[in-house]
Amino acid sequence: MGRRIRRRVSNILDRDTGGNLELAIERGRALHGALFDLLYVLNDFTGSDLRAVDLAAVPLGGVLWSETTQWPPDLRRASPA
Repeated sequence: MGRRIRRRVSNILDRDTGGNLELAIERGRALHGALFDLLYVLNDFTGSDLRAVDLAAVPLGGVLWSETTQWPPDLRRASPA
């Protein structure tokens, strides 16, 4: 799937830039920045109230949270042994 997405983005950049490499690089960088910002927003749960959310099957690695994030009561925080 990742290869197909890369191919589609490459085709779009090539079509939109008319083969101009500098313009393609500039747009690629802009796209990279936008995707980075999107991933940050999608993973930022600082201060969120998640008490009513079923997180049983949700991978929480990389999730941003804070001391004010409210977790479901049945979610146990891993503690060092």
